[in-house]
Amino acid sequence: MIDSEPMRTIRHALVQFGVYEVDLEEGELRKAGVRIKVQQQPFKVLLTLLERPGELVTREQLHDRIWPDASFGDFDQAVNVAVAKLRGALGDTAENPRFIETVPRRGYRFIAPVHSDNGSDAEAQTTTTTSQLHLSAPRSKFPAGRGALLLGAMVALLVILVAAILLISPTRTALNFHRITYGKGAIRSARFGPGGDTVLYSAAWNGAAPQVFWAQGQRPESRPYPLPDADILAVSPQGEMAILLNRRAGVGWISHGTLAIMSIAGGTPREVSENVQDADWDPEGKNLAIVHWAAKRCTVEFPIGNVLYSSTGGHWLSDVRLSPRGDSLAFLEHPLEGDDAGYVLLVNLKGDKRVLTRFWFSVHGLAWDPSGDSLWFTASDAQSGRERPRAVYRLSLSGAVRRAAAESGDLTLHDVSRNGTLLLSRDVERYEILANVSGISRDLSWLDFSRGDDLSADGKNLVITVEGEAAATDYEVYLRNIDGSPPVKLGEGYGSALSPDGQWVLAIAPFDESTNAVPQLVLLPVGKGLKKNLTRDDIAHYAAGWFPDGKHIVFIGSKSGHALQSWMQDLGGGNPQAITPEGVTGIRISPDATLIAAIDENGAPSIYPVSGGQAVPLRGAEKGEIPIGWSLNGQQVYLANSDYLPVKVYRLDRVTGKRELVRELAPRDSAGVIPDISSVFATPDASTLVYSYFRLQSDLYTASPK
Repeated sequence: MIDSEPMRTIRHALVQFGVYEVDLEEGELRKAGVRIKVQQQPFKVLLTLLERPGELVTREQLHDRIWPDASFGDFDQAVNVAVAKLRGALGDTAENPRFIETVPRRGYRFIAPVHSDNGSDAEAQTTTTTSQLHLSAPRSKFPAGRGALLLGAMVALLVILVAAILLISPTRTALNFHRITYGKGAIRSARFGPGGDTVLYSAAWNGAAPQVFWAQGQRPESRPYPLPDADILAVSPQGEMAILLNRRAGVGWISHGTLAIMSIAGGTPREVSENVQDADWDPEGKNLAIVHWAAKRCTVEFPIGNVLYSSTGGHWLSDVRLSPRGDSLAFLEHPLEGDDAGYVLLVNLKGDKRVLTRFWFSVHGLAWDPSGDSLWFTASDAQSGRERPRAVYRLSLSGAVRRAAAESGDLTLHDVSRNGTLLLSRDVERYEILANVSGISRDLSWLDFSRGDDLSADGKNLVITVEGEAAATDYEVYLRNIDGSPPVKLGEGYGSALSPDGQWVLAIAPFDESTNAVPQLVLLPVGKGLKKNLTRDDIAHYAAGWFPDGKHIVFIGSKSGHALQSWMQDLGGGNPQAITPEGVTGIRISPDATLIAAIDENGAPSIYPVSGGQAVPLRGAEKGEIPIGWSLNGQQVYLANSDYLPVKVYRLDRVTGKRELVRELAPRDSAGVIPDISSVFATPDASTLVYSYFRLQSDLYTASPK
């Protein structure tokens, strides 16, 4: 039976799903702001499916809507071709659908989350529900002819005037800011005290270890707590602080340490749990909710030990916050390992989950409004294919999002007081690259946010990934000569490894969909040639390397519901083969291609046979050290531990266990520098080493509505 439900109208100008958006006024499909060419019939199919997200649209409905005059024989061919072209434009497949699901012999269903946006930052962006939308482009309210031309001229003049005002005027916000800190370095976290008139924050000033400070009201002075390497996570109504000791850097934004509790008045911290990233007190100050890492699985627990939500593979969680009523928890989920892109989730005490927002290219900082009916967060979206600075948003529990403040730089939300005052930092974020060639340092950074991803065996070429405001939203891969000459852009993606012959770069296409991204591998040519899609399967790919023969690759990935592990792929074809157990990861292959250096779930380095078999502990290696390369004869393995500066690189004889310190790496100015264990590389003779580091420069403010 054909559904005869009447069509509905829509006032929204944009409909978004993942990194894609449909502009209803222009009749365009865009990816991260860049127009994608789609023929008329496939575009009509997309609009029809978006009218009823999550519901079946039958083939009969498509026939009556788009091809009413076609015979069913001609229609069958037309709809099959249109859907195939639409899937091609979206990078989707019938076998592993992310957007369009085929219901055999019946029709199609749009399965990705859909959000509508009326195009104005001042208005609410509301999450759509099934059958809310009728996606037809709005008709003009103005007549054609000279009146329309006059209107167009007036609109053009108005646009020019507005642009001129924006160029000569400072960015305006809806908040009044009052500065609290005046140091040089990074604000790691900050919270209001129980009464809201004091602020506690952790900062790493002038290259020193992070320390917790206490500030009172409008006074510019801050007093430190005598705690080495500590961060503030939460403050209870009774004045109990949840702090994190010895926070260790993971991949990108991931980190974890030892959760401890101490009085705001001081004293000795009482350690509670290991491998914690974030924590928050319940309204009574009796129990803690935490983001916990266990066996490379990231979980939200409340109370501690009771898992309400967990993620596997490269997905990770952050910024857990309990509601003022104590009946639900909000937190952020990030689909790409170490990357801060993601969305806001809500889970109740039964573990029922709701996705509250669309996908954001950067999102961190989350807090409840004291009313309990909304949340505040800081995030960035895209404009004209580029990522905008993080702005402040208010989010209702129905999914409506309203931008509250934006500036020319990044803002990060830390807390909201009982009277509604925000605690924010203004941040300048940079990723920088340092090369050390025979003991001489060279800065190989590019634009505002660049990271080294691989170093050629001869030490002459470096693969780098550029992101941030200067890059496209899907990242950009470059190849740069170690002599410091300008890099060459190879294409979009997340760089990973240069082939042994120097002709190809393995890269990752990270964002195929918003809430269930499955990153895939691509090959980018160094010289002439076209990009090649290497994988298109249900394995999420996060890092990759080459076998010495250049005919096989190794990558770290996971299937849905499983932990990360290392896989081998023959470039000539065939299915990937797992070469390490789940939870064991590495991409460093020995020169004879028989062994892989990897780390287990506990962070201990070991050697695994590529062909299978028992692991051999790496004698002399210490927990937390990461294998970064092999010597030419395969006798030695290079290890780096970058939990703290300076980063120490060792040469380890895997038979005798003898260790030799090769070099210590650190920038001359270490203010605000946070190490990243994923980005240290060495040539086989260790004459050239490359190290990437994240630098954060912050100032802390309270902010209240004007």
